[in-house]
Amino acid sequence: HLHEKLFTEFKRIYQTGKSSKIIDNEIIRPDGTGFFSEITAALMRDEAGNPTGFSGISRDVTEKKKAQLALEKSEEKYRTILNSIEDGYFEVDLTGQFVFVNHAMCRMLGYEAEEMLSISNKDYMDEENARKVYQAFNKMYRTGTPSSFLQYEIIKKDGTHAYHEVTFSLLRDRNDVPIGFRGVSRDLTEKIMVERALILSEERYRNILTTIDEGYFETDLAGRLTFINDAMATIFKYTKEELLGKPHKTYMDKKNADKVFKAYNQIFQTGRSNPSLQYEIVQKNGTHRSIESSVSLMKGIDNTVKGFRGIARDITERKQFIR
Repeated sequence: HLHEKLFTEFKRIYQTGKSSKIIDNEIIRPDGTGFFSEITAALMRDEAGNPTGFSGISRDVTEKKKAQLALEKSEEKYRTILNSIEDGYFEVDLTGQFVFVNHAMCRMLGYEAEEMLSISNKDYMDEENARKVYQAFNKMYRTGTPSSFLQYEIIKKDGTHAYHEVTFSLLRDRNDVPIGFRGVSRDLTEKIMVERALILSEERYRNILTTIDEGYFETDLAGRLTFINDAMATIFKYTKEELLGKPHKTYMDKKNADKVFKAYNQIFQTGRSNPSLQYEIVQKNGTHRSIESSVSLMKGIDNTVKGFRGIARDITERKQFIR
């Protein structure tokens, strides 16, 4: 193979008369050891200008070749790693043009790798988000400080919208001169959509709870009120601000507070709700009222117990009628 390569190069030098640098030549010494050479060859001519042979300079570039091969192997190793991770990895030049993307980044935006290398952030963001990203990159270029998490909205190739969170840093050359940016991008679309749906759901049901006639309440695990509706405040004759964050003893005597504590503790231990917990409260004006509550555990999205929730109704008149 080397013989054919040298023959071809020397033939070209002969035909064109132009000198040439022939690289990546693996030479085998008589003792069987090998090395890489770099040859610069030119055509020799006689006084009449007729070709008479070739002259050249050969350099041993073995160490340079080994370093190059090691670099290529290292780059191949880390490119393989980058292409196997779930998060998107990208590199852009100072204008925001992609120069490298991993498979995950292509998948997240819906483009092929070749297409990605021909677009910039302006091609997959609206004007507002593109300006947001530009300002963040510009600030990093000026300060050199690595970014915190930056969230923005993208438009995928198929026209659908997604939400990404990215961390990025300056990309520098061997002379430490900034030549672009590198970053890791994570798709937050599902998380953000769930959060938004949860907010809308909570807002909807809070609106319902504020309009019902029965009292609704939520407490933390210590029994301190964290949410009440208007009807609950009316039953207790306190304002919401006066009740929120307060424990049972704020509006009960010790006997009733102990009763409620034991009932709540049993609910916590067994996980079973109490549909008819009865106790007596003392309204802000000092009036005693009989209350019946249905109380159950309140759990978070991760199914861990956050506190208690329930419905409370004033049964004072009903108890008096029974008597």
